[in-house]
Amino acid sequence: MNPHDEQVYIIDRTNLKAIILDMISGAYDTSVAAIEWTFSELLRYPRVMKHVQEELERSP
Repeated sequence: MNPHDEQVYIIDRTNLKAIILDMISGAYDTSVAAIEWTFSELLRYPRVMKHVQEELERSP
């Protein structure tokens, strides 16, 4: 491989903003999925939901 054949990658402001937005939306989507899963499981098990509610009411 010839060293002069290397590709040059330039990340300008627009590309950087797009990358950061992808990272933020990926983190947000993951959090939302985890919260939705937790709530759906709590709805399936009312006894556990009651225990969680009591625990939250006791916490300072």
